[in-house]
Amino acid sequence: MAKDKLPQQEKAPKVKPPKLTKEEQKAQKELIKSKAQEHKAWEASIVANKKVKREINRRRMRRIVLAIMIMSLMITSSAYIILLLVQENSIRISATYANDKSIGISIDRENWMPYLDVKGPDAMWNISYDSHVADSHGVQTVPSWDTALSTIGNFSVEDAYIGVTFFVKNTCELDYTFTSAIELEHQINGLDEAIRIMWTMQDETTGALLEKKVYAKKSDYAGLRFNDGIEFIAYPDGYFAGTFIMYDDEEYPVGLVPTTPFLDDSYAMRTEGYSLASGALIRCSLVIWIEGSDPECTSSVLNSYLKLGVKFSVDDEVATEEQDEIENQD
Repeated sequence: MAKDKLPQQEKAPKVKPPKLTKEEQKAQKELIKSKAQEHKAWEASIVANKKVKREINRRRMRRIVLAIMIMSLMITSSAYIILLLVQENSIRISATYANDKSIGISIDRENWMPYLDVKGPDAMWNISYDSHVADSHGVQTVPSWDTALSTIGNFSVEDAYIGVTFFVKNTCELDYTFTSAIELEHQINGLDEAIRIMWTMQDETTGALLEKKVYAKKSDYAGLRFNDGIEFIAYPDGYFAGTFIMYDDEEYPVGLVPTTPFLDDSYAMRTEGYSLASGALIRCSLVIWIEGSDPECTSSVLNSYLKLGVKFSVDDEVATEEQDEIENQD
């Protein structure tokens, strides 16, 4: 039995697309061209973004490497090349009894105020009192006692030390005694263990020296136990190794002189009983530096902070009643 043939499907009639006009053909070409340009711009933006990202990554890597290098230098630097920053290193010099004007402070000996603010350098490197040590390590040294005392006003040197010479006057009509003090108002990170404070007081009338000392905090360094931890002003090269150099023009190294220890953790010094007659003047000189040869002057005190205050106060209370009587008689 013959199989029935399936009916053939009818083919759909071919429909020819409408013929485009010249204007439509031109518009279609412009559209294709525009899409091609947009695609190229998109590809270019991707490439540009990748370059930007690569550049940003490079910059980040450079910063990371630089930070690592700085940290490495900070950790491995020696006591003589370490950079020590002293923040807010202004020194305030103040006097009590500001209301009755019994004690005044001045730079020019004409304008007397209850306080002075001395701006120190923005940054301080460690230097050395011993000129031979300073020369051998390429750092600065401090002025001599006489030079500091004769230099009136603020003679601080950038990257080196804070220095000022000023005057204290009894501005009332009564004689009295007074106290001078250098107060350690605030410190962090152990900078107080590496500094030196040169302090000089001179009677302006007679020229007599009332005080001439360098103050330093006692040391915990094992090599100074023989001296009860009392620091020397400076240490010559090779001192702790037992091979320090003696120069031809020295009977002993310049800075190898004991300092006066700080009074306690609050005061570098505090001295009572200085006599000051009515109208009398005292010249005071202050030099503060970071002694690079100090065994505590290491990278452990980087970015330290230290705030000092120099203060004067009348010991014997100036009786307000007596002063009022004298002023009323005038």
